[in-house]
Amino acid sequence: MAYFLKGRIAAYLCDDCQDTLDGATVRIYTAEADDTLTFRAAADPRQTSHAREEAEESALTRRLLGEGTVSTDGAFSVTLDDGYGGGPLDVDLFCGTLGKGRPPKPRQLAITTVQPQWRRTEDGAVAAFEHTIPARMWCSFLALLGWWSICGRVTVCGVEPAVPVPGVTVSAFDRDWLQDDPLGSDITDGSGRYRIVYTRPEFEKTIFSWINVETQPGPDVYFRVTAPGGGVLLDEPPSTGRTAGRENVGPCLCVDLCVQAGGQGGSEPIPAFRYIGFLNYLTQVDSGPAGTGLTLADQRAFFADLRLNGPIGKTLNGSPLEYRVEVRELPSGAWTPVLASQIQATKIGDWQRLLGATLEVKSVVVNGTPDPVTIVVTPAADGWITMPQGGDLFTGLFLPNLDMIRLNSRAIASWATRDVGAVSAGNSSAPLLQDRFFGIRLRVRSASSPEASGGECQRLAIANVRYNKVNKGGSWVPTQEDDRLGVASLDVQELIASGCAGITNSLTVKVTAAHPNLGDVTLKMTGPGGPYGFTLPAAVAGERFGNAANLFTVSTLPKCSYLIELEATLLLTTG
Repeated sequence: MAYFLKGRIAAYLCDDCQDTLDGATVRIYTAEADDTLTFRAAADPRQTSHAREEAEESALTRRLLGEGTVSTDGAFSVTLDDGYGGGPLDVDLFCGTLGKGRPPKPRQLAITTVQPQWRRTEDGAVAAFEHTIPARMWCSFLALLGWWSICGRVTVCGVEPAVPVPGVTVSAFDRDWLQDDPLGSDITDGSGRYRIVYTRPEFEKTIFSWINVETQPGPDVYFRVTAPGGGVLLDEPPSTGRTAGRENVGPCLCVDLCVQAGGQGGSEPIPAFRYIGFLNYLTQVDSGPAGTGLTLADQRAFFADLRLNGPIGKTLNGSPLEYRVEVRELPSGAWTPVLASQIQATKIGDWQRLLGATLEVKSVVVNGTPDPVTIVVTPAADGWITMPQGGDLFTGLFLPNLDMIRLNSRAIASWATRDVGAVSAGNSSAPLLQDRFFGIRLRVRSASSPEASGGECQRLAIANVRYNKVNKGGSWVPTQEDDRLGVASLDVQELIASGCAGITNSLTVKVTAAHPNLGDVTLKMTGPGGPYGFTLPAAVAGERFGNAANLFTVSTLPKCSYLIELEATLLLTTG
């Protein structure tokens, strides 16, 4: 009988900061049968966990039953060797590589001994194992790996509940006796969190090649936080590194930082492209480098015009802000600017002015059409868009609405048009033209700030293929339709020879529904005594095709006219 151990492993740098274990290897061994086995199987893992020595790891090889890789959410699955019979297991975590790279000194952590509670299934026996490595133990193990970490969150000072600050760069430094060493930096995510990973040489190196020794065993840490345009939001003095909690820190340091509202000067927000339509691509789209590029809630691809938006102001470090969207096709395409021809008319705000007792209001539109109530902003030839200014109701006040551009995703690449005229109902449309993947990023600059990042969606699935000559109307009123998003065709076998033939004791409905992002497909017949249902052919690689099975007896139907309808849902969205 096959045995499958599935579960999840988490590790913490501090109480509210979880580390990433993706790429680590869960190794499962037959538990060593000695006098301590009963104790180990019943003991708290904190009493049995320890770092394996190199010699110990070599001796374990003969007891290895299987291993599996930890995913980004900490999940793993291990299929155990055929020789296993259901007894106690030793569970280890080998850190030869993690999401942040290969540690300087790969090591293995013995987590615990466990007697799984096996549950029989059709495929074999399954058991679950979940474990959280506490911060104190994980930080000690990180030190053995040669990694040191700093973790925390950036929020706006003095605001409750806490307001996160995404898209800013947190840089950490070591206050040294001769020079200050940069330890590393990270850009905060949508919740304002950052994580910096560094190694001992980062704070031990000195300006003298023959010296590589710190006067203290750990770094003395202080921080700088900068906005995407380069403006400094927080600049701690180096002396902060000599204060309590920052001096001679260990392998894990957890520090929450806050920045003053309007830290760039005035009350302008930090430019941050975060949304496609109403979807936050950081939290609602699987947009990581290895993600699917689809929405997380319902696995939809994107198509047509995409409204890109997020916090954005009029100025950057006191000068008029300029922004540009850039795209690239994955896996290896170069970043290219989105030009005016690839932007649909986009309202980016309103302009207001007081004329006596009258309020004059105009829409501000990128790529718009000039008229008495519209102010048009035209992108430069290289795609840069300058934010309108104006902050006075008597001379003109511009109020941004946070929209940046409506990206015409059909214009950023050459999309195929598929002719399916030869595909009759009941037959396959394969091979289907699959989704393509793109990265989208915002760049910002001003006369007083160099070009910088304003946020990047690393991976987005886009489906803009169109289908021509899609067969409709069956054999009764056959037609073909062009420029369709997908394929949905049906026919009745008994009417193929003659559209006016009658139905007696048999009804064979032939269906084809096809799209790489095919959702629910329904088939129903309405008429006297209805509606009537069918069982559709099984889905195969984005298609349902073949003959539907009737859930009724044809010969018992009243003699009358009936309407058969096929409906296919395509999992597409503009956000």
